[in-house]
Amino acid sequence: MATHAFVLLVRPQLGREDEWVQWHRGHAREVLKVPGFVACKRFRIATSQPSGRESPWMFMIVYELETTDPINCIAELRRRAGTKTMPMSEASDPSKTVSLLWEPMQDTSTQPSARDT
Repeated sequence: MATHAFVLLVRPQLGREDEWVQWHRGHAREVLKVPGFVACKRFRIATSQPSGRESPWMFMIVYELETTDPINCIAELRRRAGTKTMPMSEASDPSKTVSLLWEPMQDTSTQPSARDT
């Protein structure tokens, strides 16, 4: 089965970042109930950036999907979003959120871990 990444770049409303983080903990659990969504990793932007530039986003959410039809999985997620079972946060700012679907490349490589040597 194909693995895809559904990546969200997010900047919550100013001053409501902690509220958004708390909400997203529960939201991620609800997202993982959508068929095809199998994992979620959350990242906060590092204070120091190699480029020295400030990011327009504060958080990156990486959902892993295992499916042959990621578009349908995301459509189901969007159908559920904002319902009683998957409420959205008022701390979110949709105008400062970007979502992108990524597919794997054939030439992915990793560095051997210490236990492999």
